[in-house]
Amino acid sequence: MLFLVGLGLADETDITVKGLNVVKAAHRVYLEAYTSILLVNKDKLESYYGRPIILADREMVESSSDEILADAVTDNVAFLVVGDPFGATTHTDLLLRARALKIPTKTIHNASIMSAVGSTGLQLYNFGQTVSMVFFTDTWKPSSFYDRVKVNRQIGLHTLMLLDIKVKEQSMDNLTRGRKIFEPPRYMTAAQCAAQMLQIEEERGEGAYGPDSLAVGVARLGADNQWMAAGTLEQISQCDLGPPLHSLVLLGNRTHDMERDYIREHALDQNTFDKNWDEHYSAVLTPGINGKTVGVRTKRPKSGLLPSMSKAILGQVAPERGSHDASLLPKPTTPSPTHPAPSQPPTCFRWARNDIRVHVVLQEVDDAAPNNLMGGDSEEAMNENFRELYPGPMANLPPLRFIEPLNPNNEKFKYPSEPYAYVADVVIQSEDVIDVTEVMNQGIRAAQWDAMADLRDMIAKGEKIGWFVVHNGDRDLAQQERLRKDENGARGSGSEAIELDVWRSVTSS
Repeated sequence: MLFLVGLGLADETDITVKGLNVVKAAHRVYLEAYTSILLVNKDKLESYYGRPIILADREMVESSSDEILADAVTDNVAFLVVGDPFGATTHTDLLLRARALKIPTKTIHNASIMSAVGSTGLQLYNFGQTVSMVFFTDTWKPSSFYDRVKVNRQIGLHTLMLLDIKVKEQSMDNLTRGRKIFEPPRYMTAAQCAAQMLQIEEERGEGAYGPDSLAVGVARLGADNQWMAAGTLEQISQCDLGPPLHSLVLLGNRTHDMERDYIREHALDQNTFDKNWDEHYSAVLTPGINGKTVGVRTKRPKSGLLPSMSKAILGQVAPERGSHDASLLPKPTTPSPTHPAPSQPPTCFRWARNDIRVHVVLQEVDDAAPNNLMGGDSEEAMNENFRELYPGPMANLPPLRFIEPLNPNNEKFKYPSEPYAYVADVVIQSEDVIDVTEVMNQGIRAAQWDAMADLRDMIAKGEKIGWFVVHNGDRDLAQQERLRKDENGARGSGSEAIELDVWRSVTSS
């Protein structure tokens, strides 16, 4: 059997009891020695484990795995991994190879940087995608990490950055000449990572972060001499955190007061920390129009906990200003991006339900129900949220309307949660015949059309702007039914059932 055994973060004593028993009983023991390192050497591990250990470098694991897997069908082979075995894709690949050879496998888990980073005081569920930072060279400065960091920042989440290590690496000259001469080990520091991040931001200029963005440098996590330093990227780029291994966490904008209080204790300069926190992190920042950043103070739930889903806050980016009340869907003709005419038709676009739920939760819009935004408190709450998040566009919009498809007499509609809601700046409600041409000829200012187009790009990029005819029921009764459904857990029946009037409506936004 092949055993993948996690060793934890720091030294020989971090192995679990179960893992130690596996190591002591294994026929052969390998130590993967290139994706990460412990803070003690191989001799100390052998002394503590009571077993000889074979070092497995990148070439052995990725090119000569047959050597590791030899006889594993009949003998026990232990493959030791710093942290948790699934912290690197290399180890998943090794398991797949073993299974292809009909070798049974078992994994013994342990602590890793992915979980222990919570010791910074930053809450694990507020982390987004983890990214890696490699050493730059004169000719190679990969910036793929930047796009993931930017996505994390757009939704307010922290970013854990795993830093490059170079163990048993050849120089380009030795590699091309086929000489097995290896460079001394190198371990990226938090300061080097911060400096490279600032270099890429200067080149890309997309505002994902900047010199004043707050981050936490972490060194030797899990060891007795672990160290943390919180400060701006500029500060950390000049800070020496001592021996390896280092990691860096870039703070997201949806920070909690408890996170602030915890990491403030590690601030390099508490006055600078407080100033940057007050300016950029006590408010939720979301990308605004033309790449600019808009700060928005979000309401914390009164209980201190996240609001229930029935009161979630939509949390994506939309244009600023404007709340619109619409009971039907509006849609204008497709406009020219250059806005050739001074007067444009009204505009409307679809907003995907999943995106609505994400927006409501992340923005903590307490009074908005993500499954039914139409009318009442939900519509008012969303307009208020948009005005805070997107003051620019909203300044050129009337109150927005959020229209929900609903036909209680048609089984096609699975009320109350259709895949899309409709966002409109102009809505025409009709229970009878309506002259669509007359409605479409109603013009709006080019600035209003621009604002709706900007809003669409920020919360529903790729959705068509146009005219829509939406079939739904009376919005006030629908709202009452939703409230009753929320309270009772199911739609009433018999004498308690709510009869909804159905009407057709044409809206143009």
